[in-house]
Amino acid sequence: MGEERKRRRRRDWWGFDMFDDFERIQKRMAESFKDMFEELPKSPSKVVRTPFGEERVFGPYISGFSIELGPDGVPKIRTFGNIKRKGIAPKISDEREPLVDVYEEKDQVKVIAELPGVGKEDINVKVSDGTLILDTSKAKRKYHKEVALPARVDMKKAKATYNNGVLTLELPKIGEKKKGESIQID
Repeated sequence: MGEERKRRRRRDWWGFDMFDDFERIQKRMAESFKDMFEELPKSPSKVVRTPFGEERVFGPYISGFSIELGPDGVPKIRTFGNIKRKGIAPKISDEREPLVDVYEEKDQVKVIAELPGVGKEDINVKVSDGTLILDTSKAKRKYHKEVALPARVDMKKAKATYNNGVLTLELPKIGEKKKGESIQID
């Protein structure tokens, strides 16, 4: 059976050929992505003059995601990087959102954060109202992340280690928590 005859049969059955429509939409999307990527600067960091006369620095662009299957069988998608979605257009920030894993164990909460390119002296860790706040304000690379903790923790007995760009926090659970306590990183 010829290709044209197959198309006519599909058209007769539905009154239109949805496969042709799908191919047209797919081609339009591919052209849109191609145009969008051609507009982006090729170098990691580049000053571009906008049509309104202002100069903007672009890059570096960091974006990614992690998918983890939760205990209930539902996948959890977490994003990281410096590109945020605001409506249709992306918003590029100076601060990067690090990839952070939170594990609740029997007697502690373990937090693992990827913070490459910063020194341990530049990392600030605080717990306030059940939220862990990771921040690097003095470093060349800026990171910021707020994570809801699954339990109350004792920041005075907390242990923090930083090795090869990975921050590991071991936060013992307690019943009562105090606002705005910070810890020393080893």
